[in-house]
Amino acid sequence: RVLETTLDHETMRRVGSGLGAGAIALLTDDCPVAVAASVLAYFDRENAGQCGSCFNGTAAMAAAAGALRDGAATKEDVERLRRWSVLLRGRGACATLDAATNVAAGLLGEFPGEVTAHLDGTCQGCARGAFRADRPYEAEALRLA
Repeated sequence: RVLETTLDHETMRRVGSGLGAGAIALLTDDCPVAVAASVLAYFDRENAGQCGSCFNGTAAMAAAAGALRDGAATKEDVERLRRWSVLLRGRGACATLDAATNVAAGLLGEFPGEVTAHLDGTCQGCARGAFRADRPYEAEALRLA
């Protein structure tokens, strides 16, 4: 369904996204939980720190996603992430917080099986070795540091 989405403003709004300064990532064999955790960590690191809802919200979402990736999250943590992905939308001074909420909502809405596998400690992708979310998600952040 997503691969058939046309790149126009109206269609992208219908799927919960938009056009502008942003990125689209096509996941192949990467673990979506690890990718989301990396992207949320990026938003946590790179936000301007000027509004509390974004500064605290991106940190909270990044921590929850990181805990999920690492097998330390509970169902309550996932429910908090779900709640934040809705309640924090539109509360930042710029689009950074909205972008972070989109990542969290996308993870929870599009990859529920992988989220459950991380809660149960049964993610086959992550069991095969290191998290595959280091290209280019974390690599870009390392170059900027």
